[in-house]
Amino acid sequence: MRSFLPDVPFAARSCFIASGWLVVLLAAGCASDQPQDARAPASDTRQAALTVLDSLRQDVFRGAFGNLKSYTFTRRLRTVQLGVDGGAPSARRSRVIRYGYRGGERTVQVERADSSGAFDLGWLGNFADRGDLRADVENMGRQIIDEEPPYLARRSRESFRYRLAGDTLLGGRSARIVAIEPRPSAAGEQAVKRARLYVDRATDQLVGVRLKRQSRSLLLDETSRLRVFLQPTYIDGPLHKTKSTPNGRLHMNRAQQRVNTAWVPASTRFTTRLDVPVLDERAFRTSSSFTNYAARRSSP
Repeated sequence: MRSFLPDVPFAARSCFIASGWLVVLLAAGCASDQPQDARAPASDTRQAALTVLDSLRQDVFRGAFGNLKSYTFTRRLRTVQLGVDGGAPSARRSRVIRYGYRGGERTVQVERADSSGAFDLGWLGNFADRGDLRADVENMGRQIIDEEPPYLARRSRESFRYRLAGDTLLGGRSARIVAIEPRPSAAGEQAVKRARLYVDRATDQLVGVRLKRQSRSLLLDETSRLRVFLQPTYIDGPLHKTKSTPNGRLHMNRAQQRVNTAWVPASTRFTTRLDVPVLDERAFRTSSSFTNYAARRSSP
């Protein structure tokens, strides 16, 4: 199994047992530039939120990481080991990585790296191996949300509260925010304790997610939080000719309209706190931002 923290030299295989999809997210990483949520008007109701969910489409979200294969891009990846009980982080590691192509093969170049402190693995050290920056980041979208999570399933809607939480901008486009949490009577049965879904107004596509999840077992207690936001990529409009100038020359200009070609990751952030009875608690946060996208050029 691959490392679930790719920019530090270790992995915790036990986390795969606790919640496999959470592990995959950590390979993606997240950023600090999160959209600012607007407050929802008091008149927003449960039915208004469910109306948005009835039209919700997820194919863009599930395919966004797969779209990375069509681009070169820069990824800023940062991992910290968090202090226990809100204390200061004890270790940090950051990298700036350029993902490109050469001869049809994906290339990974670390352009800058920095670190401070030492990661204290404790009991996780028994499961350690070395992370791989070449690990595939293109199949993560399907691991973030289950095919039919309970909070989206019609048959279990009575177990949750729904409301509209205002609007925000993602990639310069308006998105509605649907806030979800389990009813008190069902809280003990639901692993997801809080969810916010960001839905593109123009297309009804899911373009952002924030989740808080808790799981408890005899062997391991885990609390995790994740944020994943997408951004649209664009190409310039087609060339067109302008009128002749006084010197008789023609000018070629791009049309002003830009065309949205695909959605790709903008930022991800994942925090996990793991606690095994009798042993020390461990907490980590991995974040990434994805920038400088350029369409992949065909090999000569």
